[in-house]
Amino acid sequence: MTRDDFVRELYDHDTYTTPPGRVRPFPARHPLWASTKFHLRNLCSIIRTVRLVKREGFYYPKWPDASFEVVNTLEASGGRMEVSGFSNLVQAEQPTVYVCNHMSLLETFLLPIFLLEFSYVSFVVKESLIRYPVFGHITRASDPIAVSRENARQDLKQVLQRGEEKLQQGRSVAIFPQATRSVSFSHSAFNTLGAKLAEKNDTAVVPVAVRTDFLREGRIFKDFGMVDPSKPVCFSFGPAFKGDAKQMHGHVVDFITSQLREWDIPVRD
Repeated sequence: MTRDDFVRELYDHDTYTTPPGRVRPFPARHPLWASTKFHLRNLCSIIRTVRLVKREGFYYPKWPDASFEVVNTLEASGGRMEVSGFSNLVQAEQPTVYVCNHMSLLETFLLPIFLLEFSYVSFVVKESLIRYPVFGHITRASDPIAVSRENARQDLKQVLQRGEEKLQQGRSVAIFPQATRSVSFSHSAFNTLGAKLAEKNDTAVVPVAVRTDFLREGRIFKDFGMVDPSKPVCFSFGPAFKGDAKQMHGHVVDFITSQLREWDIPVRD
């Protein structure tokens, strides 16, 4: 399957589900083998992308191409992907603010294949990701908005200022308002940064619910845990919504919690 085939499926049907024939039976039954295959293939893809970034920069369609490689790696490692609500992205006025829950590094790899169909996107990321060995080259090249996650007031100022610059340039902004990655979802840990940025710039928010516990947190290296092929990777895009910050935040939280409950993911107040 090519990236064009994948995107055409989304436009034609609003959804994507990994066909049974693409799920490799051996890695699906053997998590250790699946984990090894996933991380080796992903590392090779990252190295190729870093070389590209250094040589040519990181522009469309190179970024979604790199994102789609992760889709193929996921399915080759016994994983399954389920996507719904793509038409909400098609109908959303651009640029917009995407607000997403955060389970693992996997969603940052996969979201560009969807979001870059409509406009360039700047992700709000932790400053430490910019300094990551190897992967940091890609993060910097994607023109992110970096925050410390240590000073909430300073982070708010940074997101509002830099986010406004990106939106005025015609870029959308994608933000993960949780303080840290978590399989469960906590209302109290999900801040209002995305909604405040959208209100300040009179734009809409698009809620994004993800389930990426396919990739577990590693004991030694956080981003290199085991994979669990029994758990599907799910993305669900909600309808765009415009209002005041409180209304938009409520819309995002309601959509994400509803989807997570459907996927049997724990939700806490």
